[in-house]
Amino acid sequence: MKKKYLFFVSLILLFNISFGQTLNLVNQDDDGDGIPNNIDQYPETIYNSKTVLINNVAFDPTDQDIDGDGIPNDKDICPQTPEGSTVNEFGCAEDQIGYITEISLSNASKWIGGDDRTNSGFDPRNVGTGQSVLLYENYILNSFSVLFQAQFDYSQEYEGVGHEVEIILQLRNSTGEIISQTQKIIPNSFMGGWVKFDFDNPQYLNANKQYYFTWYLKDGLISNLNTGSNGFASSNYSSNIYELGTGYSSQFKEPDNDSYFDDFNNWWEHPWDFCFKLAGKFESDNSDTICENVGITASTYPETDDLNQKVKDEFGDEFTIADWNDIKNMENLDDWVPCMGLQHDDTFMLTRDGNYIYSGNRQYYVHYSTDGVPNSGFLVHDKVGDFYLGSWYGLNMKILTKKGGALAIEDFQDKSFNIFPNPVSDILTIDSKLELNKVGIYSILGKKVKEINTNFNSISTSDLLSGIYLVRIESENGLVVKKLIKQ
Repeated sequence: MKKKYLFFVSLILLFNISFGQTLNLVNQDDDGDGIPNNIDQYPETIYNSKTVLINNVAFDPTDQDIDGDGIPNDKDICPQTPEGSTVNEFGCAEDQIGYITEISLSNASKWIGGDDRTNSGFDPRNVGTGQSVLLYENYILNSFSVLFQAQFDYSQEYEGVGHEVEIILQLRNSTGEIISQTQKIIPNSFMGGWVKFDFDNPQYLNANKQYYFTWYLKDGLISNLNTGSNGFASSNYSSNIYELGTGYSSQFKEPDNDSYFDDFNNWWEHPWDFCFKLAGKFESDNSDTICENVGITASTYPETDDLNQKVKDEFGDEFTIADWNDIKNMENLDDWVPCMGLQHDDTFMLTRDGNYIYSGNRQYYVHYSTDGVPNSGFLVHDKVGDFYLGSWYGLNMKILTKKGGALAIEDFQDKSFNIFPNPVSDILTIDSKLELNKVGIYSILGKKVKEINTNFNSISTSDLLSGIYLVRIESENGLVVKKLIKQ
């Protein structure tokens, strides 16, 4: 039976090695566990091949339970579970299941970035690093993290301080073609550690296919700044959820054009693997979703109106105004957002504990904000996800409504609609037995990226980035949301 779970770990540098040449450690390490004396909480660690390094502390996984969850380290896939968490047989709490990271020692560090040395036989160059991985199940990837040895600095003219740099991360398919690219500005305060790269749109990784991650320093040939990409020079690590491929390297000396890294033919296999973290979730099922017993009024209304009556006028006598607690108690809030077609900065009125008014004439309302910034002048009373509950005067807004009990979405397989091909490359077709009114395509985070009002049997998707989308289909019978994969 396939398991979907997360294991968290830090991959800490043990030895500094660059292209097979050992470099001196900056700080003394008497017990040889890879943690310099000045930060080593256990300076007399007996290091062996099974030692696990987490948060600058070395542990022997055969006789330690570092997070105190009752699962020994050698069986604990999530060795940093928060105190008091209920865990499964693998030591993972519910909110950790579905995420994966690599557990292994880091005993090597490969050069990445520019090169200011004039006495080493190396000409000025820019060096990149990569790693391939194969997953055994379909995976929705949100971010990829890389472990760097230290700050970005010069080698020959070492200053001992960090410098702001920009790192480019490329995700490639099994043929080496770039399917997504992102970047991260690393501040001058960075002194080494994990750097997380978030994708603008979650990436869909197919099971049993090789994917390549490559990263390099932007304008490294100009800045000459560099550090090390931490990895392990020999690894026998195995997992039942993914398979390590191999590490990769690339470098160019001229011309000064980072596009050299775009061509996968300019990358070659490296004998080491490199430290990484994948964050996302395994695809749980292929069921579709439908918003049930919930709606938002088509019209806006001033707070002085009889709001319950306005709801009944639009939706019927069985509907009432929804309550803030309905949103807070919703288990599938992330699915509900695109189902309702919500977009950043949308607002709507509702009640809180059955009350319209906070105090005086301040009417409760909700601001949906995906950038973490609520409306100006907005008195925040509560928050869940990207929803802010606040209150203000003189409102003129739509109303969130519900029928019967709490807001919900229902998993189902609707036979009235079929979207194909899925995955799609260029043209999407919606085959429906019902008359369609409108179709919206949303990112997995709920942002509308496309709206279609006609020609539902030939929808262009060539302008969409690869990743996971939700297709919101409005028909004479209501609305349905279906998952779409863009290649």
